[in-house]
Amino acid sequence: MSLLQPETRRIVFVARQMAGESLRAARAGLAIVERLVAGARHHLTSDGILVVEVGNAARRVSKRFRNLPLTWLEFEHGDAEVFLLHAADAPG
Repeated sequence: MSLLQPETRRIVFVARQMAGESLRAARAGLAIVERLVAGARHHLTSDGILVVEVGNAARRVSKRFRNLPLTWLEFEHGDAEVFLLHAADAPG
């Protein structure tokens, strides 16, 4: 952690704080993602973004948040398992 830039350390801290002590993901593996999305507007600036890597839960995330304008990021190698959500589009 000490090697990370200050803004990156802040992002990691907020993610850990929002996820709670445990990284276990109840409710079909989406508990942490649900907390991150639910708290995004509170923790981001008005023009901020939330970027979340969800791995093989991408289909479940798409279904769970079908009413949100998630942008799925594409990479040269691998599937689109990372989404971006603008603070203005976050619930709350």
